Amino acid sequence: MAAPITSLTFHEREYSHLDILATGHNDGSVTLWTWNADGTPAGMQAQWEFVEVRRIDSGEGASEAALGSVTALKFIGSVDVPYLKRVY
Repeated sequence: MAAPITSLTFHEREYSHLDILATGHNDGSVTLWTWNADGTPAGMQAQWEFVEVRRIDSGEGASEAALGSVTALKFIGSVDVPYLKRVY
């Protein structure tokens, strides 16, 4: 069972090749998602689905500080290299 979502943010820009939704979880992990309607049969109304791009575990890139629930997320950085900031 997936950890409950405690925060989320979107990275949706006209210059981005892939729109991203980041979800923070109560176990300290972050999951990056995108969405598409690729599975929609031809001639039917779009059926959107979320596709997991990557899951970042709680200890990845973190210090030795105790990690808990991710309470806020924010994409920051340049146009070419967005950076995701986690707040515990």
